[in-house]
Amino acid sequence: FGGSRSSNVNAPKRGSDITVRLEISFMEACKGLNGSIDISRTEDCDVCGGSGAAAGSTPTTCPECNGTGQVRVQQRTILGSMTTVRPCTRCGGKGKIIDNPRASCRGTGKAQKRRKVSVNIPAGVENGEVLTVQGQGNVGTNGGPKGNLNIRVEIKPDSVFTREGNNIWVDVPISFAQAALGAEITVPTIDGNMQYTIPEGTQTGTVFKIKGKGVPYFRRDGRGDHMVRVIVEIPTKLTKKQRQDIEDFDKTLGDKNYEKKK
Repeated sequence: FGGSRSSNVNAPKRGSDITVRLEISFMEACKGLNGSIDISRTEDCDVCGGSGAAAGSTPTTCPECNGTGQVRVQQRTILGSMTTVRPCTRCGGKGKIIDNPRASCRGTGKAQKRRKVSVNIPAGVENGEVLTVQGQGNVGTNGGPKGNLNIRVEIKPDSVFTREGNNIWVDVPISFAQAALGAEITVPTIDGNMQYTIPEGTQTGTVFKIKGKGVPYFRRDGRGDHMVRVIVEIPTKLTKKQRQDIEDFDKTLGDKNYEKKK
C-alpha cells in the first residue's frame, strides 16, 4: 500500500508554550505596567546539560534502531508483504540509551525551574487579552527553540470607574442646589481629580463628555473619552425648619419650572 513515512526522532523540536493568568488592577490596565511574573517551566538540567547522563558518562547510540528511534517490522499477509514503522522499544523512541542516568533529572535531561520573567503590559489592555512573550516557554528538544509564554490578563473591577471600550464612566453625586443653580464640581478621572462646571437646571442622570480623558488605545496613539453621569442626591433626615423652608420654596414654583411635569 505504498509504505509509511517516518520522522527523524533526533530532529530539533520546538518546546511547548506556557499559559499563565495575570491579575492586574483597573488603573494598571489603564496606565500600563512594567514588572515581572513568576513561572515554572521546563529547562535543560543544569547538571548534565540536557544529556540525562550522570557525570563521567554519556548516552550511547541504540544498537537496535541505530539512533533513529524507530524500527521497521515486516509482516506477510494474504495481500503480500507489508512493512510498518514502530517506535523502538529498547530506547523508547529516543535513539539513545542512558546506562547511567542522572539522578536529579532521572535521565530525562530536563528539570522544572522557577523563573522570574520581565513583562510589559501596554496601557489600554483589555480584560481577557492574551499577551505573548517570545522564547520564554518550555525548552525544546535536540536543540530546538523554546516555546512562548502566553499571559492571559484579568482586570480587577474598580470601586469608582467602569470601562466601556476605551471610554471611562463615573457617577458623580451632586446636591439639589448644585443641580438647580449650576456649580463647579470635582470629577475623579484616571489622571486625578479635575474641576468641571455644570449648568443650572442640570437634571439627574445627565451625562457630560470630557474628550480625551479615557483609556489610551491599545498600542496606538489617542485615548477614549471620560463620561460623567451626575446623580442628584436628595437630602434625608431634615430638621423641622428645613422641611418648612422647602415647603415654602416649593409653593413659589409653578409649571414653568417643571417642563416634564407640565
